[in-house]
Amino acid sequence: MITPLLLVLCPMLQDLAGIPRLEPGVEVRGQLVDQPLEYRFRVEVDGPVHLDLQSLFFDARLELRAVDGSLLGEADEGSIGRHARLEVEAARKGTEYRVLAMAQDGGTGDFSLVLVLGAAPQLDAIAKEERTLADAKARVAAVAERFGERSAELADALYALGWTLYLGDRLEESVASYERSLAIREELFGRDAPVTLTTTDYLALALHAMSRHAEAEALYRRSLNARLRDLETDDRMIAYSAFNLAQQLKF
Repeated sequence: MITPLLLVLCPMLQDLAGIPRLEPGVEVRGQLVDQPLEYRFRVEVDGPVHLDLQSLFFDARLELRAVDGSLLGEADEGSIGRHARLEVEAARKGTEYRVLAMAQDGGTGDFSLVLVLGAAPQLDAIAKEERTLADAKARVAAVAERFGERSAELADALYALGWTLYLGDRLEESVASYERSLAIREELFGRDAPVTLTTTDYLALALHAMSRHAEAEALYRRSLNARLRDLETDDRMIAYSAFNLAQQLKF
């Protein structure tokens, strides 16, 4: 005689039958198109496990769900760059899980997903900085190959690389990255587009850090004047530009 519990579980197990299974330590590679991709895994030992979803093309997000579909956890960061790491700190032997791999920002592209037994390793500050920079550079190369040298996607990747380089005090490289991003955004969106002016501001910031004050001042003036001309500009952005220029004029 089938118990009521089994009657409930059987349809759930049938639902899992068509879902690809993750095996510990085995990297799964795929391509995200327009819908989240679902996987399943079974924990064979008690203790922590973690999942890493990595992509150079989109902001990664993971959702952990029970067999019945209820949400158990989610993560859109926790690893390097825009990759996602989801930790299950107290997994129990014999438990079956479902996991959804998706793009936080609706992006698409290649990815890798891996289930790892044990707690996630912790990087020291230097190692994390090095890994973050390497990842940002890899993203630029991959995006340039996929979308082209004059694409909005490459401008985004160069902009992000510029900030990573700035934080690492690699200022000449930061300026070069921001300049490439700015040139693309000027071409695609125009000199006074909000996204272009944001790049202008960050290029000025990097120039200021290099004591190239005349160049930084010219860029801050350009941003402020463009925002003043645009009647739809948020007053807070005008105040932001005015503040930047005022701070620059002290040098």
